[in-house]
Amino acid sequence: MNRDCLPSIPKPRKRRAFVDAEMPVHITTSSVHRSSNSAGNDTTAKQSQDAPSEDMRHSLLTNPDLTNTESNSFLKLLSRGLRINEATSDLLQGIDYHYVENCLTAFRPFTKNFPFVVLHPDTDAASMAADRPVTTVALCAVASGSHPDIRIRLVRSFRLALSTMVLVEGQRNIDLSIGLLVFLAWNHHYMAKHQIYQELCLLAGMATDMGMYCENLASNIPRSPSMIERFRTYLGCYYLCCSLSTIGFNKPNPLRWTDNLRKYAEIVGQFSDMQSDRMLVGIIELVKSIDDFEDSIQAPGIESLRISTQYLTMQARAANNRLSTLKREHPEIASLLTFNGLSTHIIHRLVRASCVPDMGCFIQCAFTIKEYTEDLLARPAATLYRIAIVDWVNLLEILLLMARLTTRLPSNVTWEAGAISSILQPDAILDRIYSHTTSASSEDFLNPRDEAQLLWLRNLCETIKTRILGCRERGRQRVGLQFDPVHSLDNREVSAHLEGRFRPVNEPYSSELSPPSASSPSRAHINPETSEFLGSSDHGVLEDPILKAFVIE
Repeated sequence: MNRDCLPSIPKPRKRRAFVDAEMPVHITTSSVHRSSNSAGNDTTAKQSQDAPSEDMRHSLLTNPDLTNTESNSFLKLLSRGLRINEATSDLLQGIDYHYVENCLTAFRPFTKNFPFVVLHPDTDAASMAADRPVTTVALCAVASGSHPDIRIRLVRSFRLALSTMVLVEGQRNIDLSIGLLVFLAWNHHYMAKHQIYQELCLLAGMATDMGMYCENLASNIPRSPSMIERFRTYLGCYYLCCSLSTIGFNKPNPLRWTDNLRKYAEIVGQFSDMQSDRMLVGIIELVKSIDDFEDSIQAPGIESLRISTQYLTMQARAANNRLSTLKREHPEIASLLTFNGLSTHIIHRLVRASCVPDMGCFIQCAFTIKEYTEDLLARPAATLYRIAIVDWVNLLEILLLMARLTTRLPSNVTWEAGAISSILQPDAILDRIYSHTTSASSEDFLNPRDEAQLLWLRNLCETIKTRILGCRERGRQRVGLQFDPVHSLDNREVSAHLEGRFRPVNEPYSSELSPPSASSPSRAHINPETSEFLGSSDHGVLEDPILKAFVIE
């Protein structure tokens, strides 16, 4: 009984440690096999870690209450994939199985204008919520144009899931890439803050981390559907990064070209059963030609050549020849709005670089704008609600360029100015585009009418008329009062005075009726708010000076 007092140790822990230390280790054949193959060991460990989640996923998918609107089973399935806890679960309030099914149906026509995202006919809401939760929220946000309150909550849910899974957890997977691709492709539907270029850089980094530059393209590797989907996503990332950085921001492309992209497009077109995948080779070559054109005029070491109109003309001519060649090699891309939009962008570069109005360049630009607007008006009325952000940016650039051409015309009447005025007629074109868009039915479920987009178009047309075209008309009135000697005559004397102004073509102008000089066109009518765009600035149409002045009021 004379034993020292020792602190008590829990017997279960003591017994477990003793047994683990003393019991012999039995090595089975399966354990030897796993230890001899490190790759197999990692795969087995990963499968053992994912086993509970797979079991939970199977139990959630087989739950008969998924389609029940009064049950929270579907909401739990979607919240689990988005890492949304109970504190932020109100963001998904009202999102049930049937709502996601309706969004999937409404989203399918959108993919015709962006072939890098494909929804197969057998895709349902339950499988999308389980396998692609981030993509599900992104496409529901795009297709919720008729429910702006739900769209706002879905956008917040997407941003919350993206920040948690990418920035906090450091994940990189196909669901996040496709979700961000969809979110950016139709970002103009819910664009509140100008973070597009920042998100483009994030998209480029995710594509790089997933292996876009180091994919194994050996012919003996089977082309699985997951590989085709991954290759298609790479192509969509390059398409968005190249087009938006060039036209929208006039900044370097965050995702540089690699020859693997051409191989990806060829593999997808060869092994995919989707008709839209046959166009990917031509589309990628199209945006690559624009990328090469921008690199040629923005490369370091040619600062002296950047201000040379002759150098820009040479590069633009080479780019136009490349587009003509692509049109012959891939005739299907000629039917895309993107083709005419990018063709106009090349000419826009020349217009911005020219300090003195070049009538030949202006006439060529007027014809391309006319061709683009006629193509847009020939399409269904719901096209503007479904186009991707690249076509939306092209439309914004073309409408502003059309107004700019009108303001830069010389004040005196020449046959070039008359030809451009008769081709463009900006007021009539703006009215026709807006009227054509408003003719879309608001009761068509497959082609939902987006009132936010319609409001944006109306504000854009009115802003262009008041800030650019209105100033041009006031400038014309001032010039007309200065050079028209009959403005103070009575109406009965006008015809007689005009008869006295008749002169033979071989006689020179008199000093009294000399027309205004065409060498120094008046620019007093240009609004100071738009001079930054109308001049030779380097701002893209998605940057703050332009976006705030013409789009966001």
